[in-house]
Amino acid sequence: WLLWKQRFSQDERQAQSYGRSAVWQHPGCFQLLILTWAPGCCSPVHNHPCERCFLMPLTGEMAEARFWVNEETNECTEICRSTLKTHKAYWIDDSHGWHAVMNLGDVDSVSLHLYIPEIIRCKICTSGFSASWLPLSC
Repeated sequence: WLLWKQRFSQDERQAQSYGRSAVWQHPGCFQLLILTWAPGCCSPVHNHPCERCFLMPLTGEMAEARFWVNEETNECTEICRSTLKTHKAYWIDDSHGWHAVMNLGDVDSVSLHLYIPEIIRCKICTSGFSASWLPLSC
């Protein structure tokens, strides 16, 4: 994440919301990423249909909101929200709902993400929490 901070100015980081940097990947097995989050940014609400997502906040104040998605009506409903403690591992797959991860702080946050197997595509809920169904290949 230090390299990420050196590559982008403050304005560029805020415009990007969050950056993803690959640490290691073994196709068909796993993908390890470092994500750097600008202050106040949030990922879109998304699923993990073909993989488990393990995440560990390394710095900053982060939270996760989980959602129930009605695939017939394309509506997303928030079911819970929790603060994520640094250096503690969390995980999600579709059996636990969809989720969004956010930086609650006023400084950059960094998190480590492990996808087993690697993440290829996912579905997202667009603004207004209406689901946008993207093609999926697992």
